[in-house]
Amino acid sequence: MAPVRPFAFYRDGLFWLACTAYSANRWLVKPHVSSAFVRGHLNDVWLIPCALPLVLWLHERCGLRTEGPPRLAEIAGHVAGWSVLFEWIGPRYLPWTTADAWDVVWYGVGATLGWVWWQRVSRAERKPLGFDALAPHYRWLEAVLAGPLLQRCRTRHIEALSESRDVLVLGPGRGRFVRRLLDTAPRARLTLVDSSLEMLRRVERDLQAAGVESARVRFVHADIRTWIPERPAFDAIASHFFLDCFAAEELAAIVRRVADWSAPGALWVVSDFRVPDRGWRRRRAQAIHALMYTAFRYVTRISARAVSPPDASLSRAGFALVSRHVSNQGLLHADLWRLAPADGCGSTLLR
Repeated sequence: MAPVRPFAFYRDGLFWLACTAYSANRWLVKPHVSSAFVRGHLNDVWLIPCALPLVLWLHERCGLRTEGPPRLAEIAGHVAGWSVLFEWIGPRYLPWTTADAWDVVWYGVGATLGWVWWQRVSRAERKPLGFDALAPHYRWLEAVLAGPLLQRCRTRHIEALSESRDVLVLGPGRGRFVRRLLDTAPRARLTLVDSSLEMLRRVERDLQAAGVESARVRFVHADIRTWIPERPAFDAIASHFFLDCFAAEELAAIVRRVADWSAPGALWVVSDFRVPDRGWRRRRAQAIHALMYTAFRYVTRISARAVSPPDASLSRAGFALVSRHVSNQGLLHADLWRLAPADGCGSTLLR
């Protein structure tokens, strides 16, 4: 029998995923969707994965439990306890709360998810972390955490690439943008660069299932910080929720490298997170970013601890901002940048 790992408590990956999912749904998704499940029950799923690790950590500190992952009795006890608290005691004494039997069902779903996760990761033969570990879950995580918001951001400026011929896509994720771009730019050939081989494999599989002509797409498993293209003359670049994975000094070096590979007048579409300048929107974004970066640094080992705006790096590399669209109370931005043409003339238009 494989040895059992100590339980990570508040360092557990599911704990941070659940906290991030809860916060994102509470502040990012719920205000913009009408789904009864998303608005009324999705956060119930995350209750046990959020609460149980902290309670068990307190139990461990007080000497009330032994080492190891949460036991089935502990998980079931928490489902029962939170159900009584929120669905019986709360509605009896707090007039603004209501009882809903379906809440208990979704507490159980989250508890089952936690049980499966904690049993799996407690074994010594644990898979290494990184984007390869995230790849199987990337699509449903995006759907749960952000709904359609990120895809809208990715495709905001996609029509500007309709005449592109040689496009570099940095960190294609699960390929939703890639499929749209292949339809939008019928003469384009795409080079997809990702450090996660599993991400690339899944994109390739999905494109094949959709009947996409494979000759139009080249898959490159490489780290953008060290990769050197064979024919560096890209007339368009796309990076969606990619640049925010790098610390500021790495980001500046990456932008310089990509600029060296770009043809004069090349377009660069960028989608990323941002922090508004002031007010409650800034505090909201900072809270979301804190949870997001903590979770992603744990799971994927990214170098960034906070989002680094790419504007200064892009400008120093010769790109000029053509258009910027800010959405979701300033949390997201979609940019279109253009590299100065060979004669050095260019224009900037802010919308």
